Amino acid sequence: MKLRLTVLLISAIAALTVSVLGVTRGIRATAAYFLYHQARYGSEQGNVTGVMANCSTAHRLYPYNYMFAILASETAYYKSVGAEGREKSYLLSSADYWCDSGLQLNPYKSQLRMLRARLLVKDSPRDAVEYWTAYLEWHYWEPFNHCVMAEFHAMAGDFDEAFRALDVIKGMAHYEDGLQRVNDQWRKDMEMPEL
Repeated sequence: MKLRLTVLLISAIAALTVSVLGVTRGIRATAAYFLYHQARYGSEQGNVTGVMANCSTAHRLYPYNYMFAILASETAYYKSVGAEGREKSYLLSSADYWCDSGLQLNPYKSQLRMLRARLLVKDSPRDAVEYWTAYLEWHYWEPFNHCVMAEFHAMAGDFDEAFRALDVIKGMAHYEDGLQRVNDQWRKDMEMPEL
């Protein structure tokens, strides 16, 4: 009888502990999602500092959701486009940090892979081509991915490969967009520097 009571008591304590842990995790996940929602759709939308703060807090509360990293990294990256100096440097390093955080959680998420390639292309278009090639081997049948590959080849100055990448999707969605990107890069590369 005493043994049975002890087993029941231990089982009850274990069940209570698991329940408390589950409820705590649920509350943390809900609070994190609320912060994400505010950053993405609510009062912090468009405010880089607010988005970063909300995503950072959300990630601390619930570090298993890569959507926080996507929002923070994309916000920082796209805000860096018009920025200069220290602000640009800060935004790009933030985008880099959040992109890495997201890729650790989901290495196949297309937005994160795209952002990593866009960050790479700034320093080395050839590294971006290599990185995107690895992703393209996994996600080959999406025409947009070939459009991006063509753009990266063009940025690396390899226009033959750019047009080969476009040939794969000729007549499909994103072909015209890819052709435009390659042609824009061609014109940019052919511009003569002012004397």
